[in-house]
Amino acid sequence: MKQKVLRICVSAALMLSFLFGLFACGNRSVINFTAFNTEVYIAVKGNISSETETSVKSVLLDLENSLSLNKNGEISAFNNKSAGETTALSEDSLLVFNKAKELYFFTDGLFNPAVLPLLRLWKLSSDTFDNKIITITPPASNDVADLLPLCDFNKITEKDGAILKAENGICIDFGGIAKGYAVDKVKTVLSNAGVTEGYISVGGSSIYVFSTDEDLSVVHPRKSGEYIFTVDKALIKNSPLSTSGDYIRYYTDNDGNRYPHIINGFTGYPVNTGIASATVIAKESATDSLRSACATDAISTALTIMEKESATEFIKSRLKDFYVFLVYEKNGTKEIISNTDKIDISDGDYALTLI
Repeated sequence: MKQKVLRICVSAALMLSFLFGLFACGNRSVINFTAFNTEVYIAVKGNISSETETSVKSVLLDLENSLSLNKNGEISAFNNKSAGETTALSEDSLLVFNKAKELYFFTDGLFNPAVLPLLRLWKLSSDTFDNKIITITPPASNDVADLLPLCDFNKITEKDGAILKAENGICIDFGGIAKGYAVDKVKTVLSNAGVTEGYISVGGSSIYVFSTDEDLSVVHPRKSGEYIFTVDKALIKNSPLSTSGDYIRYYTDNDGNRYPHIINGFTGYPVNTGIASATVIAKESATDSLRSACATDAISTALTIMEKESATEFIKSRLKDFYVFLVYEKNGTKEIISNTDKIDISDGDYALTLI
């Protein structure tokens, strides 16, 4: 029998062309709509009631309204306020804020929602990015340096359900975990409705997989329309997972250098570590606080900011309860760095480095 493969990629639109055979032996339900300026694609075995579908859409759209930079929600309101003014948060926004703080510390500050001033300077934030621009001139180094003090997440504090900024100009973007948090919320809705097989995808990069008989393929970060590796279905069963990469939103300069939307908050510059993508899958042994798409979102982002050696050490010392796959390409070296050998590499130019 031909091996079944679940194609997970950064574009859910691409995913659709590979999934028409899902649950071919039984009925299935699909929910497909737009939220967070991306495609939501949910495919599960069995029938989903209209009430459950309405609940799923309501959860996602409410979160988008609260967390998006492009809406008149709570985070947008916080960003527009001055130092000393408070912004009251809803229950979900407060949970996202506290989760972001936890993951900020877990990743030693590399996952940092407070880098929005830098993202806007580089025109790489969701509210400034222009995909019609092919090349850019990088901002002046002194302009980058001037914004670094504003990108300290510790300068935002919470008390009694409200958040406060220490300086004018501080602003935040939870885009790095908002889709993951949305996946976690929808997973709860569907589980309560009795769903046990299928998956939830928000943007194709934040995923929860229920029980499945399909393996997982991950998009190639350097070859459009291709997949770079496939991992065994046993690794993704009942698991949250995320992929981050330097190929999702980026500019190039006249020399062909790539400036992706992932910013190192310590240097002020877009990442250039050679880690083209990082895929993180939480095992069932992961602690409750880290076994979420919210957490895998943040961890995968942080890994792309690390140099190869520090990422490898972080995986070995801090991510024992995760399966991790790094696509690395720099100075002629092409590797898939992972802590598992349950992987089938599609591109023969890449060798597996097992850690």
